[in-house]
Amino acid sequence: MITALGTSSDKVKGLADGADDYITKPFGKGELVAQAPIEELLNGSTSIAYNVTIEGNYAEVHKAVIDQPWVSGIETLERNGHAKWLITVTDEDKAEAELLRLLMSVDGIKVTEFGRNKVDLEDVFMRIVEDANNGK
Repeated sequence: MITALGTSSDKVKGLADGADDYITKPFGKGELVAQAPIEELLNGSTSIAYNVTIEGNYAEVHKAVIDQPWVSGIETLERNGHAKWLITVTDEDKAEAELLRLLMSVDGIKVTEFGRNKVDLEDVFMRIVEDANNGK
């Protein structure tokens, strides 16, 4: 929970009401990094994410993937006949066992990139420094 309410009783109430953590405003980005796993901060949740690049008519495979109960979302960037997807999943074991096979099961689709979304700590640090230098 991020809030402007900073008394001890506010913190106790927030944590008692189910907050995983309690951060008061104003706060520094370094404080956020110290409070949560990097993947969670960058992905916006505790979801696992996969980067996928495919070629071809991918509407059919998109539907097949998004219909899986363990897939929570697909962000798409289309460029030059390729689609780059960021697929977020809620069940890492199911994704490891089924995602690539599901992507390759549709005729006319070529998977050119597939892998877990990696977070480079140096990139995170540089983003924090750049934001601080830009007054964010």
